[in-house]
Amino acid sequence: IKANPAFTQHPAHKYDTRFERNPQFGFIPGLTVIQSFRYPIQFAKPIPPKNVNLAGSSSNFLNPNGKEGTVHVPFGKLAPGLYLVEGLLGIDCSRWALGTWTRVDIEGGQIVVARMASSCEVSYWIVGDPDPIEAIVASLRANEHAVPELRDVDARYVRVLSGMGCYDHEWSEAYNPLEAGLLHLTSFTKGCYIGQEVIARLDSYNKVKQRIMGIVAPAHLDEGDVLVIDQHPVGVVTSVVQSCDGATWLALGYVRGEHAVSNTPISVQSDRGTIIATQYLPPLVDASCL
Repeated sequence: IKANPAFTQHPAHKYDTRFERNPQFGFIPGLTVIQSFRYPIQFAKPIPPKNVNLAGSSSNFLNPNGKEGTVHVPFGKLAPGLYLVEGLLGIDCSRWALGTWTRVDIEGGQIVVARMASSCEVSYWIVGDPDPIEAIVASLRANEHAVPELRDVDARYVRVLSGMGCYDHEWSEAYNPLEAGLLHLTSFTKGCYIGQEVIARLDSYNKVKQRIMGIVAPAHLDEGDVLVIDQHPVGVVTSVVQSCDGATWLALGYVRGEHAVSNTPISVQSDRGTIIATQYLPPLVDASCL
């Protein structure tokens, strides 16, 4: 993980803010509103009005010397902005590379904000002391009409379909980071740490023995079910969700490398019996949602 330079938080960001639509900036009467959005100020550019001379007016719209005016308008890029994260940091973090992080001192303690891989296009982890984390969560829930909370069942569904692991499921001491698909979070240059030599050899000689695969089955699956090919155990189911229509079971599981072949059959054995499923490289597709 590459650390961002240390940032200090502007005092203005230590207090709750509220967005208000001032009447002087209301919509023009008689025109149809196509889209309404908040625009990040860092994407705005000064546009000096042409053939307008307001030098000396109380609005100070133009400098008397004729240089750029003080009006800023959206120009070029239409994006909603990452208001929560940018509000906490007081900086533009929309262009952070994956793994970039920084510490921030806020009222009540310290937090760490990191750009992380996830099941959505842009995701940030906020980790910190209990008091500031509880305050952030409370603020989000107080504004759930604008920032809805993702239910656990929906988050699990999205996670499994995207092929992303989770603690106590795909991420545990039973599997190394390369098997768990965490190569992008693994450093090979940070000196000695427990397991570094083993991980380096696995990477250098391509000796990763198993990988995460997606499993699609027509019947019930459970975590811990055994994956079998040619009557030999080759893996285990680690996470399970149902399709939107409830007719199909979608899962993640570890499969030995030589048997991890996309779009091929694989047997699932449990105390309920044996069913034939199909394994795929994630992400998975829920056909009932198409």
